[in-house]
Amino acid sequence: VYRVLQEGKAILAHAVGSGKTFEIVAATMELRRLGLARKVMVVVKNSTLGQWQPAFQRLYPGSKALVISSKDLGKGRRERVLAKVATGLYDAIVIPHSTFWRIPVSDALFGEFLNRELAELETYLTEATQEAAEPRRDPTVKELEKAKKRLEAKIENRAKREQKDKAGLTWEELGVDFLFVDESQAFKALFFPTKMQRVSGLSTSESDRAFDMYIKTQELLRRNRDRGVVFATGTPLTN
Repeated sequence: VYRVLQEGKAILAHAVGSGKTFEIVAATMELRRLGLARKVMVVVKNSTLGQWQPAFQRLYPGSKALVISSKDLGKGRRERVLAKVATGLYDAIVIPHSTFWRIPVSDALFGEFLNRELAELETYLTEATQEAAEPRRDPTVKELEKAKKRLEAKIENRAKREQKDKAGLTWEELGVDFLFVDESQAFKALFFPTKMQRVSGLSTSESDRAFDMYIKTQELLRRNRDRGVVFATGTPLTN
């Protein structure tokens, strides 16, 4: 808890059952008490959502936590619930993984991150093409070309969606300045541009969930002077 307060970033990588929930609750309440955070969001596994309100009440009986279920961001409800998050005064906003993913980022923010990755990928592709003896047959060049096409498709799909989904506030407009992510291993397999291919353990798949988390956490850190993100997991490393 002290590390979270001092550094503003941490990973709670303790074994299952060692108290990560209480660490998050205590850190949240102390951040609020000391004025180090104004709006704290806690992203939790769907199956554990019901445990968090009792945990806050047990450790801090006077606490006020808003627990949002997957139904709350359903059709016709999202605008009202996100407005409640943006304007309400709560010690914590507790939200399940699947619901957090449904909070949109602005098209400008999405495009900024994707275009940055695309530019980096194009640089690697140019270098790999120049280095390859037979570029058309080179496996690295082929993989980079496939990755480039996938990124371009994401940008195109986002542009098509832009006019269809304007409901509710975006992630940036909610004003969250501290984010705890429990069971954060659920957001692994983040794609990133690289010339290295076919390396054991290197993710070649593109997890949309991981990319969404990456955009939101990077935006928060940039806005909040490199503070405000804490991950918690009992399995920080997997085979």
